[in-house]
Amino acid sequence: DIKVILAPMPVASSDLDYFYEVACKCKGNVTVFPHRMERGYHELQTGSTFGIMPSIYEPFGAAVEYMTCGTVNIGRATGGLIDQIDKKCGFLYKEDEKFYTLENIRSYIKSSSIAQSRKSNPFAKSMADKLHKELVKAINVYQHDPGKYYTMIINGFRKARKFNWDINAKRYNRVYRMINKA
Repeated sequence: DIKVILAPMPVASSDLDYFYEVACKCKGNVTVFPHRMERGYHELQTGSTFGIMPSIYEPFGAAVEYMTCGTVNIGRATGGLIDQIDKKCGFLYKEDEKFYTLENIRSYIKSSSIAQSRKSNPFAKSMADKLHKELVKAINVYQHDPGKYYTMIINGFRKARKFNWDINAKRYNRVYRMINKA
């Protein structure tokens, strides 16, 4: 058994029905905080065994936040998460490429008003299956290879130190100026 806290940012209030259903099926192992937390988020990150980011799109991501809290990441291989998470400090997963089709993605987007309807979408199902597989792998490391798990935490601290907002802002500013000149 693991304890999981979900902090979804629902598009519509009906999305929460899906998350509450998941929590009920998991019989006390899943807690849902359905709104952006004003207090306690840092403590939640620090007290977690894993930070899970099943993002569809993630320009930067909270992976570094988890790393600075000593929390190992599990994330979908997309956007900025690819730059932040590697096998030395976390776990990445990606849905099967054969389900990454325009039809499946359009269906996924159209179903945003009812998250539960996404369960029949092959793209979403593959993402969930791959996340489950990665969770099993991560839990196995946590339970049976504590040395590797703690090494991942240390590697996360080291990796987080490399990210610097001042440097990133200067780089973005440089790109912005180059684009404006064109």
